[in-house]
Amino acid sequence: EKIIQEVEKYYPFDLYESENIIAKTFQRWLKAPLYKYDDEEVNQLLDDLQNTLAIEYDDLQKEAIRLFLEQSAMILTGGPGTGKTTIVEAIIKLYTKLNPDQRIAMVAPTGRASKRLSEVTGLEACTIHRLLKWDLHTNTFAVNAQNPLDIDLLVIDEFSMVDSLLFSNLLSASCKVTKILLIIMLVLYVALLIMRYKKKDNPKIEGGVQVVQGILWSFIAVDSWAERSIGM
Repeated sequence: EKIIQEVEKYYPFDLYESENIIAKTFQRWLKAPLYKYDDEEVNQLLDDLQNTLAIEYDDLQKEAIRLFLEQSAMILTGGPGTGKTTIVEAIIKLYTKLNPDQRIAMVAPTGRASKRLSEVTGLEACTIHRLLKWDLHTNTFAVNAQNPLDIDLLVIDEFSMVDSLLFSNLLSASCKVTKILLIIMLVLYVALLIMRYKKKDNPKIEGGVQVVQGILWSFIAVDSWAERSIGM
């Protein structure tokens, strides 16, 4: 296997390439200008949604919803039973009301997770492999950089289960995507934050957690933004 060397660090070629794709793609989203919506319209839609669902969002949940509407990329974190599902449902319903012509892809790494995501949002969801039209025999994806996804919003649930290689293939096919939402377990997110700050003091410490490492480094590089990421 080909090895890439940078200074005193060595990387398997495929992982090196995948993490570069991930970081470069997210830098594009993170540098994009904020989306602007009419506050009165958003507040009215939120009130209508609360009445329809017979629910009342707290201030932190409302902040998460507004942050999603403003940003091109967002991480939604939280442990089991902490309200992620409630927020995702609100986010999708409000987004479709405000942007009725926008095309949305809802994915997860497993069939079970994609089925649950579909039940929560009321929209069709599928696995990442199905979205990219994976060919079992050639181990290739028909949907790729040359044949990209024709969508505006990409939502990925159970993101902690997505490895760098699969995610880089997904992002390579996402050149038309203008907004992305990652739903990730809070425990893993905090662990990666701790690892990042330890690396500042000891450069020899490398990411032991392979899952989504490249993408979180891209997010965390923008500290002021990362601090606003909502953990429910």
